[in-house]
Amino acid sequence: MGEGKISHRVQIDDFENDEHVLETHEQVTMRVEQYIELLEKAHFKHIEYYSDFKTYNENDDRVIFVVKK
Repeated sequence: MGEGKISHRVQIDDFENDEHVLETHEQVTMRVEQYIELLEKAHFKHIEYYSDFKTYNENDDRVIFVVKK
């Protein structure tokens, strides 16, 4: 996949019902600034973001947004 995109495969095994599902999930990521811009355009006023429930660190893999309209 290209830059800013991620693809991963997920296998779900339901042994109780003998069902097995294999799914491919594709996601597009953006810079934090892009997310903030989109949230502001959607009229969110209070925007906070964290890394793993701590102060934001651009080197962490995930960003958690807490927003309020």
